[in-house]
Amino acid sequence: MNERLSKIAEIVSKRDVYTQKQLTSILREEGFDVTQATVSRDIQKLGLKKINSEGGKKYELPAKTDKSHGELPGVFKDGVVKLETAGNLAVIKTHNGMAMAVCAALDGLELPDVIGTVAGDDTIFCAVKTPEKAEKLIVYFKETLI
Repeated sequence: MNERLSKIAEIVSKRDVYTQKQLTSILREEGFDVTQATVSRDIQKLGLKKINSEGGKKYELPAKTDKSHGELPGVFKDGVVKLETAGNLAVIKTHNGMAMAVCAALDGLELPDVIGTVAGDDTIFCAVKTPEKAEKLIVYFKETLI
């Protein structure tokens, strides 16, 4: 499931996806054995939104301006395995295939001390303004989100 969520985040960030049926078809082409009901649950878990586009309403990852009162979608809580710092980096380890989805949720918070993020397969590097602020960010994640 974690790999599937990451793939969905990748797909909607790179392609215009208008329906659950279309997303289900793309996932099947990518080798995932899914039903539309499963895709529907995954869309909710990732917090995907529908936005207007030239081709109609398409899915998109949560916008950076979409503040859910300081809460991240369940994908953050479900995906994170370990948190630590390395200098001014907050390093977030995730289950295999979950880093992109978790990173998208994290980016949606627009945390003021975060300069930028980079996601791999199971690791996120979160550049923070100072090492002290990186430590505070990890404490915030541990106390509030996990």
